[in-house]
Amino acid sequence: MKKVIYICLALALFSPVLSFAATITLSHEGDAVGSPVKISMYLSTQGESLNAFDGTVLYDKDLWSFAELSHKNSVVGVWLTEPTDKKGSLIFSGLIPGGINVERALLTTLYFIGKKEGATSFTISGNGYLDDGKGTQLVLKDYEEKVIVKKESSGISVALPQDAEGPRDITIQVLQNDSMFDGNPFIVVHAKDDAGIASIERLVSAQALSSNTLQFGNLLWEKIDNPAPLSPAELSQYIYIRITDGKGNTSFRQVSYVPKVPEGNGNILFNILPYLGILIVITFAVLATLWRVRKKNVA
Repeated sequence: MKKVIYICLALALFSPVLSFAATITLSHEGDAVGSPVKISMYLSTQGESLNAFDGTVLYDKDLWSFAELSHKNSVVGVWLTEPTDKKGSLIFSGLIPGGINVERALLTTLYFIGKKEGATSFTISGNGYLDDGKGTQLVLKDYEEKVIVKKESSGISVALPQDAEGPRDITIQVLQNDSMFDGNPFIVVHAKDDAGIASIERLVSAQALSSNTLQFGNLLWEKIDNPAPLSPAELSQYIYIRITDGKGNTSFRQVSYVPKVPEGNGNILFNILPYLGILIVITFAVLATLWRVRKKNVA
């Protein structure tokens, strides 16, 4: 595992960083105080194929409060960092397995509530990562979306998205690779939800549990990372996964353990080792962005 991390760190530190015409743009609907304003986030790759991205949306926290998000119709396959509100900024990062070369593709939709009248803007900056096997980092062109918050709506009415269903398209795999988690098996969870995935939890039981017990029983669920290692003791018991979306809706699955070594293009991690380097590059970029935002707020 250490060898893999050293290789990925080398990719992160020595991969070229290029300026690029590609951009993540914003567009808005709605403008009334007290009503939702919809901010759609689009990726334009300008002729290149990108398979990962990260960025920050800045907004005036005195004029806006973040309400929620929707990933409906999003092209993102895996969110490494769901858009996370920091009261004045939102940090995000994700993967688009297989890469994408597109003029305009929806990444996500953000919803804000206007607090008072005024002229303001949403600005976005970030990085893209080429689908070139190297994770070449591209500095995306900054974008600004100006919005005038009015006392009354100018005619466009926006409603917050409704979502009463739990996460869907769930696939769970138990994989094993000598380079990861000291060669021990690990679990990978893939799920989609329009409201985003808020948490993934694991429950290990010596006996089988009914659906009713999983949903309503007083059980000790453990929040886990994705992927997460599994111990030999856990593999000899029943393992259940609870996935919760951004609105609190849940889905449950039992883990079926069939050891396999990830290879080829068919596993759920989308070839995790090549993407691990990109993940670390994005992690550095997100940490740097958080530091800049924190420094700006202090100033």
